[in-house]
Amino acid sequence: MSCLKHANCPQCQLAKGGKPDKLVHSRGNSSAWLAIVGEAPNALEVIKKRILHESAPTGQFIDQMLAACGIRTSEVYYASALLCNYPSGTKPSKRSVEACKSRLDYELRNLPNLRVIIACGKYALQSLLDKEKITQELYNVYWSERLHAYIIPSYHPAFVLREIASFEDVAWVFQTAKRLKSDNKSGALSPTPMVRYTAKSSEEAVEFLNKLAEINWPCKIAVDCESDDADWVRTPMLAVGFAFVDPGGIEPFPPFKAYTAVTIPWINESNPPEVASTWDFFVAPEMLDALERVSKNPNLHFCFHNGDFDVKLIAQNTGIFFRIDDDTMLLHHCLDERGGGDGIEGSSTSAKIGSHRLKIVAKKYLLIPDWEGDIKQFLKSKKTKYSNIPRKKLHEYLGYDVVYCLQLVDELKRVSKEDEPIGNPNYWHPLDAYHRVMIPAQNAITLDTFDGVNIDEKKRSKLSTQYRKNINDLYAKMIEYIRILENRTGPKPPRVTKFGKLTKDQPLEFNPNSNAHLKKLIYDTLKIQLTKDLKTDEKGKISKSAWPTGRSVLLKLRDKHPIIECLIQYKLLNKRYGTYVKPLVRHRDKRGHIHTDIMLAATGTSRTASKNPNLQNLTKDIKELYIPDAEF
Repeated sequence: MSCLKHANCPQCQLAKGGKPDKLVHSRGNSSAWLAIVGEAPNALEVIKKRILHESAPTGQFIDQMLAACGIRTSEVYYASALLCNYPSGTKPSKRSVEACKSRLDYELRNLPNLRVIIACGKYALQSLLDKEKITQELYNVYWSERLHAYIIPSYHPAFVLREIASFEDVAWVFQTAKRLKSDNKSGALSPTPMVRYTAKSSEEAVEFLNKLAEINWPCKIAVDCESDDADWVRTPMLAVGFAFVDPGGIEPFPPFKAYTAVTIPWINESNPPEVASTWDFFVAPEMLDALERVSKNPNLHFCFHNGDFDVKLIAQNTGIFFRIDDDTMLLHHCLDERGGGDGIEGSSTSAKIGSHRLKIVAKKYLLIPDWEGDIKQFLKSKKTKYSNIPRKKLHEYLGYDVVYCLQLVDELKRVSKEDEPIGNPNYWHPLDAYHRVMIPAQNAITLDTFDGVNIDEKKRSKLSTQYRKNINDLYAKMIEYIRILENRTGPKPPRVTKFGKLTKDQPLEFNPNSNAHLKKLIYDTLKIQLTKDLKTDEKGKISKSAWPTGRSVLLKLRDKHPIIECLIQYKLLNKRYGTYVKPLVRHRDKRGHIHTDIMLAATGTSRTASKNPNLQNLTKDIKELYIPDAEF
């Protein structure tokens, strides 16, 4: 397809003299329904004059993915965001991508049967969607009126070959492309139809809760709540939501099988959020009585996404505990065992790859649009509270949360049964482990961590002082060694007062946590020769850094000079202090108790993880800080 006349080559940094250089044209069937758009031709593709060449690793990967999904290569058109190869070690500018954009548009618009476009990598994403961050676009499906086709962002195959953990994400892209073609869909994705109610008074809230409490047939109900942040111990609850498929027994809701979401403002007058003026009413005692009756109704099957957080938040704000019967975060972990963080929106431990966040899991399995967009405009920064979101928008958002959680329970169980039939006597099915181990364990962990554990404040204060003294002594010792090694004379630097840090007006002579300072010490001052052994860690993995300075390097060099042993001990004590001792102050509640979060779905090895604060792998001196309550 001749299309160079549609490219603005004189504006591109890759063109020489205004003409394209090392150019590789697109290829494939002009009747294709699927287009795969890469970034730019690599050196092999330039030689072969064939984009995404079959003999290249990336080309082979794509062909294998197509075959696994039952898509023939004759159904595919291969293109790239940039027609020209760019030199190794450089990055094309936005100007170059923009210069080639009209050419790519022309190519794709001239494919009459085009239905789906897979945008592989950053530059394809820039060209097709004017977006840059792949990690923020995973599992999104966009409809382009301009190209009259769906666009699915994807990692580039070259990245997948380097980071095998991302394989599941790319496999989903190809499976979804086939699904969109099979479903014969067109136009933007639509959210799940639902009926949504928001209580406008405490009387309405009580009326609805009483109806739930009186249900006398088995009923699955999803529960979720919104709060200002992820600290359930201190944050006020803003609203609680319920979703169910109404069988016609709960008035005034419609007597047909539709997803119904009911959201209730839950603002305690004694503990209001920062912005409480937009709320019409506060929690009434009758609401608490009705909610407790709901929690004790044996006919209700309670479904959560990350129930550990929601149950503890509700209990902290109301004194009422809910039972976790299903948890879609744990259920997804049974299907995708990659570490997925804690599942809490906006949390720093919610992983980018393999995340178990509701927003990602729902888009992944239910093929629905992103419903966060309407509230993002009100969250100016990561510190902006949810109470700043207008009430109507917040409750609409909460309604989607509970409905999609309810949908996911059945969908994830269906997928689990399809992936691995139940009935093999030689091992447990993932659903067996989920129902018999994970759900009971989660309920027990939730109750235990809600109660928390007491600490001896006198011992904590004494241990904190001792750690700080030892850390500062080690830092001072390292400074002395450096002055001797560099033959320095003159007045000594001021005594540090806090973990090797000086005041703002004093330069930091040596920062043990700086790779640049460590590189200078190891390879310049101590004149250590860089060898392959130094670049290889204890697991046999070769460091990507040109001048490695990590723990494995320090351990191998500990006999070279006493300063290395000081460094090792400094880093060890600093980590213990920062992870296990220092955080205790800010995590204590009014009773002096610590409430850690123990996560069952945060790691890729199925081991538990702990945070806020970390109470796993404690040393003896730190363990002694924790004491039983008086009644024990």
